Amino acid sequence: MTEQVNAANLIATGVEAPSDWQKLIEGVWHGRPSIFDGEGVHVGYENVARASEFKDGVTHYWMNTKFDGGGPLRRRLELGGMFSFGVIDSDQDRIYTGPDFYGAGQPYGTFVDSNYYSQGWQADLVTWNYIIPGTDLQVYSSVCYDGWTPAVIFNGIYLRTFDHETNPETQRRVEEFKAREEAIGQMTFVTPTKQRGSWRGQAEVFGADQKLIGPMDITIEHEPQDLVRSRQIVTWTGALERSYTFDRIRNEHKTLFHGPDLFGNQLAYGRCAFTAQHFAQEAIKIKGREFMVDDSYQLVVNWQITDGNALTHVVTGVLDWQPA
Repeated sequence: MTEQVNAANLIATGVEAPSDWQKLIEGVWHGRPSIFDGEGVHVGYENVARASEFKDGVTHYWMNTKFDGGGPLRRRLELGGMFSFGVIDSDQDRIYTGPDFYGAGQPYGTFVDSNYYSQGWQADLVTWNYIIPGTDLQVYSSVCYDGWTPAVIFNGIYLRTFDHETNPETQRRVEEFKAREEAIGQMTFVTPTKQRGSWRGQAEVFGADQKLIGPMDITIEHEPQDLVRSRQIVTWTGALERSYTFDRIRNEHKTLFHGPDLFGNQLAYGRCAFTAQHFAQEAIKIKGREFMVDDSYQLVVNWQITDGNALTHVVTGVLDWQPA
């Protein structure tokens, strides 16, 4: 009998029922996320199945990964085994108890913001997962940091199943889904350059206490100026009220925001872009992830709003592109 070492640190909490978040993520999630280096160069793919399982007050998270490509990053990312770690389940702080991950995640509705250390990957990770409401799709990104420097970036969309091991039809659907993810995984985050239009949709707004405040309608009016510049007017109505205008200037996978109402920048890794935006003459800023689902320009937004560096709101939603 083979002795297992470095097993998951499972902690019995005595809790009889799982948290709302744990119930929300039940099932096995399958993905084919793309891998990028810190400069935004696509270097390969990851083949993943993962699940968080609750039983008798104990939560166990496992993740089976296989890398295709990876270039010089592959020797860093190969674990020599399957990820397996314990979780102290909660709707406030989901604490990862190791040995593979140490840290915590905070849920906001169908979105979770996680920050943890991976001993196997020798990296501090910030992982954002957002389940698109009413679907079995999860928008995923992980940024692996060396100190404060991005070293490896994963992103993609996951599909949930409940009968993958026994149902050939489900297995076929997963393979087709992963093939499509691979085909569009290198797609670059670029807004329309020869068409006016707008993104529109309803988002959910949460407070720093992780409680839902209410819905908010978002409109992003888009007016291309040339092939690298555009002007956007963003309007929020509902739980938060605001309207602001800025110019976007794209330089390869980098975008600058040059006022008049908002300044900042954005760095894209494939179709996933990370944004830092500062409102002029205010202490309010947006740290966000904007994910272009496919060539229809459908946009998933996950924004953290801070005032004086203190988190005030989390905004999550899906915006559809409407040509003018």
